Amino acid sequence: MPYQKHVPVSFSFNLRCSDEIIQYARESNIIIPEHCSQTFLASGQDEDVAQKFVDSIQKSVIEILNLFLKDIRPMVFTEEDERKFNSATRCYVCQKGRLSKDSESKYSKVKDHCHITGRFRGPAHKRCNLLYQAPKFIPIGPWFTKL
Repeated sequence: MPYQKHVPVSFSFNLRCSDEIIQYARESNIIIPEHCSQTFLASGQDEDVAQKFVDSIQKSVIEILNLFLKDIRPMVFTEEDERKFNSATRCYVCQKGRLSKDSESKYSKVKDHCHITGRFRGPAHKRCNLLYQAPKFIPIGPWFTKL
């Protein structure tokens, strides 16, 4: 039987931000580094493409963390936000009702906001708000989207 050795010679990755973060970056004149969307083609068989991939991802993640997460911004809560919050009868995350006034209940009404932008998103169940928080890791996987 013939034996073939498969050697990686390239990689590509693209870090994606939510529309909310992209809008915030534009409004705040934050420039997202070019290397956050990268393609690499090895120039020779001796290059450790896998290590270059890991190093590139790590560099990009550290830069993004420094851009957006070094300072957690306080919630921006306008009078209009307060009116929406007070009149809300549904959780904006799960779209279900039963917003409780009991602060001990998992269905109690809380103010959800983005910790990067500080913007109020909407009223949420306490449980939904906790489940909706950003992960403390950078997810990497084979996700494909339709163009």
